[in-house]
Amino acid sequence: REQATGRLHAGQRSWVIANDLNCSIQTIEWPRERYNATNGMDDCLCSGRPRVTMACQDRYLHQQHLQDLFWRATESARQTVGSHHRQTHLCRGSSLRSFNLSCRHPTKSPILTDCHQLVCL
Repeated sequence: REQATGRLHAGQRSWVIANDLNCSIQTIEWPRERYNATNGMDDCLCSGRPRVTMACQDRYLHQQHLQDLFWRATESARQTVGSHHRQTHLCRGSSLRSFNLSCRHPTKSPILTDCHQLVCL
């Protein structure tokens, strides 16, 4: 994104950049429009929706995942204290990624590979 925006500011055309980066022209145009509107290259704009969890709940769940690295996101979403509506596991997983943590995704295959067997031990 930054490279495409820099090349656009340098005066190159969108289709030339798209050909060089092997992507569509819209992939170049959308970040440019966002940059012109917000003067920033953030990943996504704020939707204006309120946060599902408060900062203290995020800290608590962060500590729980640090203590037990095999804790699944569905479990932490289910056990969020003070949340009147259920939090999705996708929202919980993205919150953990902001702390550079990942949640456990159990293997759904009936046959486990060697790598999966090592993880299970």
